[in-house]
Amino acid sequence: MPLSPCYLGGGGSESDESQLWDQLFTNPDPTTHHIAVWPWAQPQSSWPDLQAWVASAVAPRGIPASHVTLGTSPPAFGLDEADVLVIPGGNAFELLDHMRTRGLMQALKQAHARGSVRVYGGSAGALVQGRDVSIIDAAIGGLDDNTIGMEDCTAADFLGGWSVYPHFEGGFVGRLAELCRKWSRERGIKVMGIPEKCGVKVEGGEWARNAGPEDVWCFEPNGKEWVVKAGERFPLRDLPRPVEEEDVVVH
Repeated sequence: MPLSPCYLGGGGSESDESQLWDQLFTNPDPTTHHIAVWPWAQPQSSWPDLQAWVASAVAPRGIPASHVTLGTSPPAFGLDEADVLVIPGGNAFELLDHMRTRGLMQALKQAHARGSVRVYGGSAGALVQGRDVSIIDAAIGGLDDNTIGMEDCTAADFLGGWSVYPHFEGGFVGRLAELCRKWSRERGIKVMGIPEKCGVKVEGGEWARNAGPEDVWCFEPNGKEWVVKAGERFPLRDLPRPVEEEDVVVH
């Protein structure tokens, strides 16, 4: 059974990431979509607003508001009914901690392995689908305060060993490029810098495609850096077969 696809939002609005959202909700009958929202990157007081935001974002795509629920009820936390899981942004460390303490990391990995749920994450929700979230630590120049003092920052690792830096800007120059470059080299982990007006779809942990409209900036531990334009597909691992003609890799 194929792995579920993953959708990585750069952290902008649903309009900024509209090309990714259009790929996520491609079923010709939108009323068949059931969406669970995992809100733990934000305080509980914000949860109703998160649900309302997701409902408003998918309404133009024909999905009824009644099909958008908070996946906060044990034991399944929405994974038993939803075909799409939405993980909005907020604090990545607190999100990862909540997922671990509720046993949701293992449950999500099992659902992903079964291919039973598509996973969208914006910002923190994209980070937890990668290998390690420590790149976002404010102590090293990232965006999120590690308020809980998390030391083991390993996450779901759905992206073929890559990590994500959302809200990326500046290309290969400037502060964020240097942060991604240094962290990648020190950790031995490849990094995708995804701008707010951009999204990436990952299939099978082997291939990714930039949904656009902006570029994705890639950093490797060996110093190799490259750009993926909108619409281009690239391998996440060193594959045992040649890249096909339609699979554009930009170096």
